[in-house]
Amino acid sequence: SPYTLSLHDALPISITDIQNVLDEAENKGVNINRIFMDPATLMQIAKSDEGKALFAASIGNLGTPTSPTRRRMAEAIANEYGIELEIVAKTITYEIDGFRGTYKPFKAGQITFTATDRLGDVIHTRLAEQDQPVPGVNYELADDIILVSQFRMNRPSLAEFTTSQSRSVPILLGVEQMFFLDTTKISA
Repeated sequence: SPYTLSLHDALPISITDIQNVLDEAENKGVNINRIFMDPATLMQIAKSDEGKALFAASIGNLGTPTSPTRRRMAEAIANEYGIELEIVAKTITYEIDGFRGTYKPFKAGQITFTATDRLGDVIHTRLAEQDQPVPGVNYELADDIILVSQFRMNRPSLAEFTTSQSRSVPILLGVEQMFFLDTTKISA
């Protein structure tokens, strides 16, 4: 199962917290090469005293530390630990029953450490209609995974319907090599 470490101090998160997770991974024989976090969490690191000091050292400024930009802080962390730091700022738009909404798939305040670039896969399977098509329905396969169906009804007026469906399941790979730091929880 994944390993979770919580913060040892109140926000802002410190570089020490990141180092603790990297040390824990190393103790378990896992070589972390990528870190994922949201932009707000990165800026919390940049505002911390340790974050400012790390950035100052990365640019050769041993004087008064200053708050870096998001991009410059990400570069400083990546260079310090020899990892790739990916900022996840994704919003997904969805529609259910004609109502549109948005969803952020990456939990704010969560830092994910991985030992691989490939986090998962999406497994697809055939739908029943592909093997047993309904008479009077036109089927097309889009992107090899989405079955589009088009049919008409004449009760009492003519109506045409188009539906799409897919049977797909996301699968996480290498879960035993993932570590998480939840910056929204404080441990005693």
